[in-house]
Amino acid sequence: MMFYRNVLFCAIIILPLFTTCSSNGKKAREISRVEMEKVHIKRYEQSLFNLDTAKMQQELMQLQEKFLPFLMADLNDPRNIDQLKEFVSDPEILEIYAHTMVTYADLGFLENELTKAFKHIKFYFPDWEQPVVYSYVSGLYYEVPVKYTGQELIIALDMYLGEGFEMYRKIGIPVYRVKRMTSNFILADCIDEIIRSVFVTETLPNHLLDKMVKEGRILYLSDLFLPKLNDEYKIGFTKEQLRWCRQNESRMWAYFIENELLYTSDPMIINRFVSDGPFTAAFQNESPARAALWVGWQIVRAYMANNQHVTPAALIQNSNSVEVLRTSGYKPRRSRL
Repeated sequence: MMFYRNVLFCAIIILPLFTTCSSNGKKAREISRVEMEKVHIKRYEQSLFNLDTAKMQQELMQLQEKFLPFLMADLNDPRNIDQLKEFVSDPEILEIYAHTMVTYADLGFLENELTKAFKHIKFYFPDWEQPVVYSYVSGLYYEVPVKYTGQELIIALDMYLGEGFEMYRKIGIPVYRVKRMTSNFILADCIDEIIRSVFVTETLPNHLLDKMVKEGRILYLSDLFLPKLNDEYKIGFTKEQLRWCRQNESRMWAYFIENELLYTSDPMIINRFVSDGPFTAAFQNESPARAALWVGWQIVRAYMANNQHVTPAALIQNSNSVEVLRTSGYKPRRSRL
């Protein structure tokens, strides 16, 4: 009898796992069949820096239609032509361009990954339209590494030249930010920009929990659209920082509860937990900045796991953070330290 009981017990455990795997496999097959034109990145930087400056106006006019997002200015105005000549002749800009061409001689890897991600977006949101994707050299415009307009996705390749690119520190970009300026973050940044522009667009949150859940919804959509991407690239933490979050999840949650922080609307307090930086000052130096957003991510993950009738479309419509928390069944893992 004991043998049969063990077999029955194992069957009870294995069946849900098998069902989940089968469901995931079916969904993956459905996503793979989504009709999507393969992404081909239009490389403005290559076309611009290979122009003959002696014939710049004429050649720019030939490129204008292909690269309209960059060439909407009046090309009959000599001042606009001179400005572009100055840009492509600047020694520092030329150095940035040369480094970009060495690092990104081929963007096939990104075209493939964007195509897969776009299929996932289209699967969950069929009305979403695929954008035209462009790359360019921005001249280290680090405030906007990726821009999404609805019709175009524009990527500044010079903002992903790696931690060792000296010009980043030369112009004063913080070290914690430079660590995320690598090729590993391009895909996540592109999808994050699309999510913020299309799917989670509500105004500024009223209190800390609002902000946590809003960012949690954004990160959860990243889970759906980039299922094979590691979490550190979605949220911009190191592996060590993610490990710290997992090990200290219950302590962080207890801190928010004991200090009555979830419903604070004080912007200075909120910024302590959601603003970028080297770490979260209220916690240990090993903690990541924006640690509260990781907690918000876990709340939304729990909410979706425990409310399987809620679709991604319904999730993005629900900005009621109190309801999300109440119905999530969220239970932070206890510290293992």
